[in-house]
Amino acid sequence: MNPLMLIMAVRRIPEVLDAFERLDFIDKVYFHNYTPARVSGKINKYLEQHGHRYTHVLVSSDDITPSPENIRQLIKDVSEYDLPCVAGWCNICYFDRSDQYGMICSACADESSHENTNVTFEPVDSSKLSKGAYQFVTVEWAQDHPAIYPVWFQGMACGMVSMETYRQVPFRSLLGGKGGLMQDLAFADDCAKAGITQFVDFRVGMHHYGTYHGHLLVGKEPTRIDFKKATIRNE
Repeated sequence: MNPLMLIMAVRRIPEVLDAFERLDFIDKVYFHNYTPARVSGKINKYLEQHGHRYTHVLVSSDDITPSPENIRQLIKDVSEYDLPCVAGWCNICYFDRSDQYGMICSACADESSHENTNVTFEPVDSSKLSKGAYQFVTVEWAQDHPAIYPVWFQGMACGMVSMETYRQVPFRSLLGGKGGLMQDLAFADDCAKAGITQFVDFRVGMHHYGTYHGHLLVGKEPTRIDFKKATIRNE
């Protein structure tokens, strides 16, 4: 296996930057400061030029903290079971409080527990575009079921996608990015239509940070694409 990590980077969150630095056994490419309307196209163009070097892509936002053990578990899952797409899970933040930058998650701010994960077993109605359309798996259920399960929506908490799957279902921003990125929902919808099953390994839990929502650098700093080669060999 030779995966490439794709990171959509629109903020600088210290805990996340530190976590990504520890993933020194995997090639990474950062897509900095692109709007939802542009980032999926930039990713697809990059993979058109460089994707032949890799067996899988590992898709991540810039507000979760995957550990080396998390990523190695996903690599092991694919190596053992040849899954078309497998991801970990993270907590869902509800932006129900504000600070000087905008809306934040009160559970993150208070360091209290979150109720739900970013995963659903049931299909999501993409025409509603609201959290009410998602029947999220609870954090309690995820912690009580440490195994791999087929899901409808996996939320791209480090979604490991085979290049064969990606070629069938390229990335896109839902509605062209007009209502936000929602690349994960578009991908789930397209996988369902193509008959591709997605999976989540509920042993792979990550923290999602909901206190940096208003710290966006889009429009404030230039767009750029940075490639960072792995410095050690994955064991």
